[in-house]
Amino acid sequence: MTTETSNLRPQPVDFNIVWQTIRGTINKILCLSYVSKDEWGDRFHDIYKLCIAHPESYSDRTYHETRKLLESHVKMIYASVKENPSNMNDLLNIYYEKWQTYQQAIEYLTLLYIYLNTQYVRKFRHGNNELGDDNNRSNEKLMEINELGAHLWKMEMIMPLKDNLVRLLLQAINDDRCGKPQNHNVISTVINSFILMERFGNKNKPVLYRELFEEPFLIATSTYYSHEARLLLQNNDCSNYLEKVLTIMNVEKDRLYKLIPNESHQRVIEVVEKCMLGDYLDFFQNECRLMVKNEISRDLRNMYLLLKSIESGLKIMVDQVELHIKEKGLEVIKCIINSKDDNHIQTFIEEILKVYYHYLHLIENIFSGDKIFMSALDRACTAIINYRENTKQPCRSPEILSRYCDNLLKKSAKNSSEKEMETKITEAIIIFKYISDKDIFQKCYSKMLAKRLIHSQCISMENEECMIQKIKSVCGYEFTSKLQRMFTDVKVCDDFMVGFQTHLENSNIKLPMSFSAYILQACAWPFSQTPVSNFNIPLIFEKAVHEFEHFYLNKFNGRKLNWIFNVSQGEVKFLYTKKLYQITMNTFQIAIILLFENVDELSYEEIQQSTSLNDEQLQRHLQSFTDLKILLLNNPSSPLSSASSSSSSSVASTSIQANRQQQSQPESFPKSTRFLLNKNFASKRMKFKINVPPPKEVQQKEAEQQNASVEEDRKMFLQAAIVRIMKTRKRLRHNALIEEVINQAKQRFNPNVPMIKKAIDSLIEKQYIDRYENTDEYHYMA
Repeated sequence: MTTETSNLRPQPVDFNIVWQTIRGTINKILCLSYVSKDEWGDRFHDIYKLCIAHPESYSDRTYHETRKLLESHVKMIYASVKENPSNMNDLLNIYYEKWQTYQQAIEYLTLLYIYLNTQYVRKFRHGNNELGDDNNRSNEKLMEINELGAHLWKMEMIMPLKDNLVRLLLQAINDDRCGKPQNHNVISTVINSFILMERFGNKNKPVLYRELFEEPFLIATSTYYSHEARLLLQNNDCSNYLEKVLTIMNVEKDRLYKLIPNESHQRVIEVVEKCMLGDYLDFFQNECRLMVKNEISRDLRNMYLLLKSIESGLKIMVDQVELHIKEKGLEVIKCIINSKDDNHIQTFIEEILKVYYHYLHLIENIFSGDKIFMSALDRACTAIINYRENTKQPCRSPEILSRYCDNLLKKSAKNSSEKEMETKITEAIIIFKYISDKDIFQKCYSKMLAKRLIHSQCISMENEECMIQKIKSVCGYEFTSKLQRMFTDVKVCDDFMVGFQTHLENSNIKLPMSFSAYILQACAWPFSQTPVSNFNIPLIFEKAVHEFEHFYLNKFNGRKLNWIFNVSQGEVKFLYTKKLYQITMNTFQIAIILLFENVDELSYEEIQQSTSLNDEQLQRHLQSFTDLKILLLNNPSSPLSSASSSSSSSVASTSIQANRQQQSQPESFPKSTRFLLNKNFASKRMKFKINVPPPKEVQQKEAEQQNASVEEDRKMFLQAAIVRIMKTRKRLRHNALIEEVINQAKQRFNPNVPMIKKAIDSLIEKQYIDRYENTDEYHYMA
């Protein structure tokens, strides 16, 4: 133990003697000759002794002697290669063998010199010191042995042979591309040796590799594939060309993984793509039109795979796909909109969904659901659904979709199962997302929802809630707030009517008919508060109305009830006919038919005097009776009729579609006209409803009023949006304000710039905001 410890202490050493033994072992290692374990251990200890020698360390001298020895060895290798010119033809294989031996030897030497590396080289490097003795005439930084070996190989072997090496490498790769068998291991090892040369001081920046090999390789690649592309285009159509280019790209990628460092793969692929694809984008654009038009899946898939990595390469495909979807969709929609088919609403929705799903599946299957193609589908569907024949007229899609939803959600003989209903609601929302004028849909939908709620025509309240929740997910809470309040009103009214019935029972009050009413918030429901006509309610209704008002006003002091009789309805039983008929009528119709309970014949003037209805309303409702032959004109009177009414009066909206089609334009009855009750009335249906569609003029007027209401709502919305924005931002330039307003409004409608400018001017007049003089900047006025 004492002897071993003394050997590790610094001692005087004869450098020349020790170095000779080390030199002999290094020569063996450089030739990969056998070195015994004992010899290896002795040489390791000899290097250690030189590094800790007393009184002066020989680390510096050991390092430089090793450098000279390695430099001499590399020069000898180079001389052996250069002496025989015939070797140049087989240079890659020779270089490969020499490099493999040398690289392995350097790895062994690195282990042998581990103490010198850690205690000498790294200490100098960390201290930012440079050698200053005579042996370091180049005054360069110290390298560890493995780095030193690579540096010497680079300077004494690669640099002299670089031209021949690169030429042979490029030729070998070119031959491999042409199908001639090559030794991939040799090629890959030689190329990687260029990168390994720069481990010292230039990590992550293989300058030698890029300048020596990559740049010439990229040029050679460009030349090869440009020529290859021209040949392929001469001998193939576009479809075959795409197939072959796709195969070439896959083969080239496999070749790169075998031969070329990873850092060059993307640059090489970009060169290949440019030569075979990027230079022919105009050609692909022309061919793409036909492929998209004929929906050739295989060719579109191949073109997508090839062009997706090229900058702006997919733009030509995206544009063509969007145009194709738009053309197909508009072709169908124009036919439906111009059709007079009664089922055009259902057809409209079905055809749009057919187009949507067809191209959705096409994009998913061919383009792997790529987002840019999905965006193209969205833009195309938006153009299709918001198509309008006359740009001055509003789009019909919001109204059609609202009617479709109404048919879907109200009770009918053809109601779907729960699963089918959920699917159809989801499909309706798909179309709703693409509608630009969502505020028009909101107005139409709210009117129809009001009908369903008031007339108890909802197939399921759960389905109604589901629809509103899905609309809310698209447009937010504010968009559906009124719809939610309508639901709340109906639920509250149901509870209120229970209380009213209890009140009647407790007060021992019996009404001559069944009666129910809805108390509706005026701001939430789409009903006008202005009566459409003066109206005298029938005597049979008076007691029910009086009792209900008395009960309500006692319960809620200070409130006011406005009865909307024109949107109420009830059920009347015909007892004078051979069969019992139960007919649903609106309140005005009930008032007219009840006049015939005790008489068989009345004149127009007598009916008007009793009901106080204006001519427009009375003409339409009398026409509904004469069309169904419930009332006849100029027939003699016969035995008295007996009629009993059982009505359910409710504050509601206009009646839904009748079981019989009525004339939209009633005939004009002279005031002298007399009406007879038809005692022989007969119908195939025992229960039905009399519908009174408004005249064409009224429909046009209502449409105009709705458009005007929408425009007014939009003005208010824009003004409110501007105030919110300016209140938050305080100061804002004109263009920035316009952009923010559009972003806030696009969930409801697409405002145009002139409309926004008018809203800004209006707010300036109202002194909400002001404009700085000689600038385009606004500021908020608190």
